[in-house]
Amino acid sequence: MNDYPHFKTPPLAEVAISIQFEPLQNLHAAHYGLLWREFRGSYPKTQEHPPLPPVTENFGVHGPFPQGINLSFGLASLMPRCWFLNEDETQLIQIQQDRFIHNWRKREDGAGATYPRYRVLRESFRAELGTFFRFLEREGLGPPKPNQCELVYVNQISLAPADLADHGDFAKVVTAWHDLEDPLLSRPENVGINARYVMKDQSGGPIGRLHVTFSPLFIQGQNEPAYQAQFLGRGAPLGEGLEGVLEFLDKAHEYAIRGFLSMTSPGLQQIWGIYRA
Repeated sequence: MNDYPHFKTPPLAEVAISIQFEPLQNLHAAHYGLLWREFRGSYPKTQEHPPLPPVTENFGVHGPFPQGINLSFGLASLMPRCWFLNEDETQLIQIQQDRFIHNWRKREDGAGATYPRYRVLRESFRAELGTFFRFLEREGLGPPKPNQCELVYVNQISLAPADLADHGDFAKVVTAWHDLEDPLLSRPENVGINARYVMKDQSGGPIGRLHVTFSPLFIQGQNEPAYQAQFLGRGAPLGEGLEGVLEFLDKAHEYAIRGFLSMTSPGLQQIWGIYRA
């Protein structure tokens, strides 16, 4: 993995690492309880949520533009998505019949403020996924067949530290945006970006996509303008088994980091304390 610059105070709010696999039709609610025994020491809390819909990156076929992790609650399913959470709820595992996800998130009260870095989360994901695979094998439910991998970075970029007045200062946030020279349309009220980039292998062939969104918002409980910037890399594993999953995730990490460094302004990066380890 490349040694990219770090930030002393990165604007990260959440990171998610996940795989999607062919549905395990024989994975039932009773298995969640058995599986929790494997993780309870580190994740003593549980929650249930509606399942996420399957999402796949396709090439050569025109259709709807896929977005990020879909948090829609419209799916009708008898099997829930189960969460195992650590004590302060800053890290969690999500499991459903076709998905395994590890999340790190920063809470509004400041818990989890120190991001543990991708390499640390990657190793946690590797270990936890290994535990999950062994459980499935032991219970006669696997092995799963991964078909998509996903790495998501969610950033909350506050404009106040940079003395930016409001969402109209988008040109000082994202390098790819420039205000118009027309005096009537010189400064927008707010701006949003929804872009996607093809991820390629060494021969130039497509292996996945990087989805980038910048959305204006106000920090909850404050009248402080901010932007949520999400960088999501998704595609099929680059080989068999767990190593193929990790190889794609490393490529998605490279694309997400290079995208973030290229698109966010040098002025903001200085405020976040950019440095090389």
